[in-house]
Order: sequence, then C-alpha cells, then structure tokens
Amino acid sequence: MLPDTTVLNTKNVAEIVRMGYTRIPVYAHGDKNNVTDVLFVKDLALIDPDDNFTVKTVCGYHKHPVKFVDSDAPLRGVLEDFKKGDAHLAMVRQLAPDSGGDPLYELVGIVTLEDIVEEILQAEIVDEFDVVTDNVNRIKRMNYQMVAEQWLVANEPAFGENLIDRGVLQR
Repeated sequence: MLPDTTVLNTKNVAEIVRMGYTRIPVYAHGDKNNVTDVLFVKDLALIDPDDNFTVKTVCGYHKHPVKFVDSDAPLRGVLEDFKKGDAHLAMVRQLAPDSGGDPLYELVGIVTLEDIVEEILQAEIVDEFDVVTDNVNRIKRMNYQMVAEQWLVANEPAFGENLIDRGVLQR
C-alpha cells in the first residue's frame, strides 16, 4: 500500500517497480483503512520522475475504481464480480467492533483474481516475480543441479576441471 502523498520521483518509481506488483492500493490521510485509489504500475510508464507528481495526481487522472468486499462474502460472488472486468483486486473489509452509530469498516486484507483461481485449482500459481519459500523443492532443485554438474564433469571433456573452474559450474 502507498500513501497518496508519495512523490513519484526516480527512487520511489524504482522501488514500486522492484516490488513486482501490477496494482497497488493507495490510502489517504495516513489511514490505511481509507483506501481511495488503486495505482496500476503501467500508469507510471509515461511519468517523468523529474516532474515529481504525487500518487494522488496520477490516480486522479486514471481513476481506477477500488473494489471492496466483506470478509464473509462467498468467493463465488467475488469471482463473478471479477469476471465482469471491473477489477482484479478487492479490498477485504469487516465491520469494526466498536462502531456504535454509523458502520465503520476496517481492512483485513486483499483478495485478487489469482487468489481465487488458486483456491479453485487447489494449487499455487508461481510467476516470474514470486519468491519460492518451499524448502523441499529448493533442496530437490539443488540436488538436480549437483547431479547435472557431476555428470557434465565426468562425461563431457569440455567441462573437465582442467578446462573450466568448478565455481562456474556451481552458479
């Protein structure tokens, strides 16, 4: 999430791009429960960082709608809303416990179209920006790499230790 006062200078744009998200919720008045906009990273493509636009200015120009869903909303209904094409990201909210008069909501999370598809498939969708934290697969991957390295050194003369440094093979 980003505050709407964030200046889109070179440093901040680089950090936004580095995070790897395509859509970023934007909140106002320093209150993370007050999400007012969604910044699409592609909207930054034509922004000159030297102009020092704020996130609020860019969001005000593009006006991407913010979708809110209640924490007890069925995923089927949220999926139907996503299929309409208005949004692929929704802010999940619940009624604040101490809201006496007017109902006050607090944000409890974010749900994306990808989250719902993963629930339907009962499988994790991994893209090029996801960080793998599954140690079981990482160990297997290292074992495959070690086996491949040993096979190359033993069976291919071009990969012999006298021609190539072993450290290069281990990268």
